[in-house]
Amino acid sequence: MDSVPKRLSKLSLAILIPIGGLRLQARPVALAASISHVSGKAGSLGCIVSRSADEAWFILSASHVLSPNGVATPGDQIVEPAAPDGSATPIATLTDFEPLKPDGVPNRFDAAIARVNRKADIEPVLPVIGQVRSAVMEPVLFQSVRKYGAGTGHTLGVVTDVAAETTFTFDGEEYLFQNVVQITGCGEGDFSVGGDSGALVVDALSSSPIGLIIGGAGPRTFVSPLRPILDRFDAQIVT
Repeated sequence: MDSVPKRLSKLSLAILIPIGGLRLQARPVALAASISHVSGKAGSLGCIVSRSADEAWFILSASHVLSPNGVATPGDQIVEPAAPDGSATPIATLTDFEPLKPDGVPNRFDAAIARVNRKADIEPVLPVIGQVRSAVMEPVLFQSVRKYGAGTGHTLGVVTDVAAETTFTFDGEEYLFQNVVQITGCGEGDFSVGGDSGALVVDALSSSPIGLIIGGAGPRTFVSPLRPILDRFDAQIVT
């Protein structure tokens, strides 16, 4: 059985505590909690970032999770657990996102940020994996990686392409992604499934972050490299 880091002993992964007819939300939550736009589908809380000249914390996750096309506007509520899971409670407000371009126009990555309402609501630690390093690692072929996501929990994989091209369909629209990272899962299960979008992928040995999950297709998962995302939002990982 996977051990839980000592620092996580007081944390909750979106535990709902029934008291009479009420259900109370346990906070803080760890990274990888199930989150969504208030009107969207479930994904994973990737990591926490900060921005220059701003003391606030921001959730970093997939754009199609935090800002579903045709629905999202900066200032919209981001909820935890995800809206489809029930008992959703606001945890952040959508701040900025990279608009996804359909119709065969290449996309570089799938990412958005949301300003955290209360820092005390989130502990920036990954279950099983522990604390993530702040320094980003560039992915390389045959690198061993792992992730913890709301859909599949802790999984291991290997980088099998660092300049992959793939398409995904979100909300009925098809999107082309180029120069993304392909990961093949180890073992019998998939590296990711629905609900893992936006989860942070890290180096298996050092826990240095390499990217955010866009989505999976059978044994393959595709990941947005993290460095261009942090540059886009002028952000740094909080540890």
